[in-house]
Amino acid sequence: NHTLLFLGWIIESKGVFDIVEVISDIKEHYPAVRFVFAGSKEVDKLQELVRERGVQENAEVIGWAKEERKLQLLLSARLLLLPTYTEGVPNVLLEAMASGLPAITTPVGGIPSVFEEGVNGYYVQPGDQNQLRDMILKLLSDDTDCERLSSATMTKAWSYDVEKIGKRLDVLYGNFISTKSTAKDGR
Repeated sequence: NHTLLFLGWIIESKGVFDIVEVISDIKEHYPAVRFVFAGSKEVDKLQELVRERGVQENAEVIGWAKEERKLQLLLSARLLLLPTYTEGVPNVLLEAMASGLPAITTPVGGIPSVFEEGVNGYYVQPGDQNQLRDMILKLLSDDTDCERLSSATMTKAWSYDVEKIGKRLDVLYGNFISTKSTAKDGR
């Protein structure tokens, strides 16, 4: 599986445009690599950059993904890419962790409070496209490490805050049983 996922606001401070800049180098080594960009805000700007860089065959900009589609993306990707310049504690990182999806992210804001390098994935420095490219290539070439990270990140996610992540997964998996039964009871 060579699908890499960006999920979130499509704005410069999320590092999303840095990802586009490394696609050409990645596809030289992995011609079938697929970058999926799901999010809102500057979607047109991202699509234009993908065209300018000539990487349309390897990059799909799908816009905002609703819960079911988001879950499908999280479960079908090999890596989450979140090379953000500034961040709180991003829900998408927690969702990726709970889905067993390793990430390449940056040690900014609240990320280090939930993301452990070598357990949940790896850090790169914000704006460092060379480091981002090299880390993507490293993880695409190492199935064993990706499998180890996938297992470790899921374990870490559930030990981090089971209640919070469980609530998010209830939404993601469409498990509204408790909500429906509460509504039926008139409470």
